[in-house]
Amino acid sequence: MTNQNIKKHGYKAICACAIATMLTFNIPVQAQDNAVPVPKAEDKSYILTKVEAPSENVITKYEWSNTENKYIPVYYRVDLKKTEYGHYDKYDEVKEFTVTTPNSDGTGNAFKYDLKYYVDNSRKAADRITTDQQGADINKDFIGKVSSNNGGAIHNSQGTIGNITGDFIGNYAKSYSDYAFGGAIYNSRGTIGDITGDFISNYAQGKNAYGGAIYNASTGSAYGIKSIKGDFIVNYAQSDSSNAYGGAIYNNSYD
Repeated sequence: MTNQNIKKHGYKAICACAIATMLTFNIPVQAQDNAVPVPKAEDKSYILTKVEAPSENVITKYEWSNTENKYIPVYYRVDLKKTEYGHYDKYDEVKEFTVTTPNSDGTGNAFKYDLKYYVDNSRKAADRITTDQQGADINKDFIGKVSSNNGGAIHNSQGTIGNITGDFIGNYAKSYSDYAFGGAIYNSRGTIGDITGDFISNYAQGKNAYGGAIYNASTGSAYGIKSIKGDFIVNYAQSDSSNAYGGAIYNNSYD
């Protein structure tokens, strides 16, 4: 699937890796030269169906045409394999909501889906996490957490977190005058173990926006996130005036 990576378009920039394909395999996201495994069809969280023209929930892929002897645009509708998430075996409420990714020109939606999430209140995190966890595991769902700049749900700067097991739903980092990093998770020169959970409708928005769901910056291979396993559904990074990178995940390395 071709991800949109739009640096500037009119007055607004959006990087919308809206439907990521990390369903049943782990991806190491430490900043290294290791090749990321290509997902098999059964690993993907979406289905592509060829259509005649662009519209909502449709992506453009450029494919080689032997007839025209050049690459031509081909349109595919993106349908989700799952529209229900959460804790089906034990839940206190069902949230029905619509997730969207706006078009880069500010008119309409590039993606729009109706979803259900089964909420187990005993697993809901009460607050954002902003302190060093000293290697402890986190077993919580983060729903609707907000930051004014970095890490809507989790802000980890030079700290250590063990494994994270939980879903990240509707979290965001938003700044009107500065950078916004990591709509759900911000990890800078810190260490995080395995992350297992789904990331749905998280976003970063600011003058410069990086990592709609996850921002990860490490020093070589010394720090970073060990692996990630889950679905990424309609997460995006949005800038009103400058740059936007990493609709789902922004991964970088410092010397």
